[in-house]
Amino acid sequence: MSSNMDSLAIARAPKESLFGTSFNSRMLITAREARTLTQSDLAERLGVSQALVGKWEADLLTPGIDQIDGIALALGVQRELFFVDRPRRLASMSDFYHRALSKARRADVKAIHARCNIIDIQIDRLLQLAEPSPDTIPSIDPENHAGDIEKVAAMARVAMNVAPGPLPNLVSVIEACGGIVVDRELEVDDIDALCRWVPELPKLFFVNGAKPPDRIRFSLAHELGHTIMHFGRDRDLAVAEKEANAFASAFLMPAKDFRRDVRPDLGLADLAALKRKWRVSMQASAYRAKAVNGIDDRRYESLYVQMSRKGWRKTEPIEIAGESPQVFTRLLQRHLEAGYTKSDLAKLLFVSEPDIDTMLADAAAPTFAEHGVRMRMVRD
Repeated sequence: MSSNMDSLAIARAPKESLFGTSFNSRMLITAREARTLTQSDLAERLGVSQALVGKWEADLLTPGIDQIDGIALALGVQRELFFVDRPRRLASMSDFYHRALSKARRADVKAIHARCNIIDIQIDRLLQLAEPSPDTIPSIDPENHAGDIEKVAAMARVAMNVAPGPLPNLVSVIEACGGIVVDRELEVDDIDALCRWVPELPKLFFVNGAKPPDRIRFSLAHELGHTIMHFGRDRDLAVAEKEANAFASAFLMPAKDFRRDVRPDLGLADLAALKRKWRVSMQASAYRAKAVNGIDDRRYESLYVQMSRKGWRKTEPIEIAGESPQVFTRLLQRHLEAGYTKSDLAKLLFVSEPDIDTMLADAAAPTFAEHGVRMRMVRD
């Protein structure tokens, strides 16, 4: 579908815009992919041809200011986003680590990457007013320790000042060590979490807020394992995933401490008690019990069958409280205290004022301590 809007873009817009820099076609692609839209979808919303959108994105033509306003409206962002000139901030598929990626559709993965790229830029802009906490998340190469992931996890706990025994709040530990956790509804059931590190920025962790808290914790520990063991290193992805899973188990349930709570005749009631104490799923507890030789294969298989019959492999009967990321919200509040209005914040972060209201309302809600921050980017 096309209209006279096509003809308005034939003349290239001035290279220097009213925002002081040129139109960044890569940000147009990012904003479009964040909405899970194709070029044809966007063209239909704008009443132009797909070819014109393709030319904008290929830098063959530059849209005029009125057209940019239309694009911003169609994609639900502020037009300032299209004038951000930070190509180093835009990651490719290979720049992220994920948990549970193999089942996800490529289009969904691209959409999540695009949304995370935008949040990455938002955090970058918010940090201009406040220095980030020092990065004390350690970097440990498993190959320097004969591939002993148990040892790597133990070293990481010491480096991150984690006391022996159960870890009450993993999010607070990561943020105390300079990371930023973003708890959001990723809108893709097959992706639990992902992490990213861009030089000059804190390490970023994105978790799927639609998942149960115990699963979020394990996924976050899995991503922490990637940041500690794999960032900046060439590692086979399948190997990295196995190592990250092993790290998550060992970091959340240290063998020496966890083994004391396990007996050979472990039953479902015992798994429920372990979940309350260690704040991991019953399934993860059973697997860890076998890994530390607390139960034999036969007992583990019996527990697995029992949980499957009860339908607990998808939804377990015991719920644990969620953990609340704090850094992003504190950055918002600091800007308000410094004299920024909600309108200012909306422009700074390329979103609408209602979006800012939602971010602040989530932080102030009585359930915040249980459910965390839901960073929404509505897909329509």
